[in-house]
Amino acid sequence: MNADEYQQLAARTLIDRPEVPFSDDEIMLMWCVMGLTGEAGEVAKVLYSAFGNKPSAVVELKKEIGDVCWYIAGICTKAHIDMSDLLCADILPATSHITLAVEIAEKACAVSEYLKKAICHRHGLDRALLILLLSRLYRRIVAACEMHEIAITDAMQVNIEKLKARYPEGYSSERSINRENHS
Repeated sequence: MNADEYQQLAARTLIDRPEVPFSDDEIMLMWCVMGLTGEAGEVAKVLYSAFGNKPSAVVELKKEIGDVCWYIAGICTKAHIDMSDLLCADILPATSHITLAVEIAEKACAVSEYLKKAICHRHGLDRALLILLLSRLYRRIVAACEMHEIAITDAMQVNIEKLKARYPEGYSSERSINRENHS
């Protein structure tokens, strides 16, 4: 079997359209989880290259962690979960940059995989399980902050300031497309 034959056979199980239309909250959850996995990858990239705790790496890490927090907050909002419910998790022991990088990426992917099955495969959303998965990710985000002496609230504040400057009246596609700062 070559790649094109595989593609044709795999296409047999693609969904042309869902059996049941997705709700607005379900669409937003999937949008948020796509962003979450991308931003978690950015955090992992910074952590992986952050050996020596360079000041520029700390600034970049704070920005990327803020972006991850934004998507976690979005998932919590659309799943009707209070973000404070994620804070009850135990503190993680200190670990290496590489271990945290891998674990952050893995935990974000676990949230993504769960929401894909819950929403797209129509398995149903178990909020307790989603809280557990998000908590595992959030604990590692907090551990990355602590490793670099960043207050998680500072990363959140940096993110909100960036978003207020970018979208002073709230999000709009036009402002997103035409913004000067593409970060």
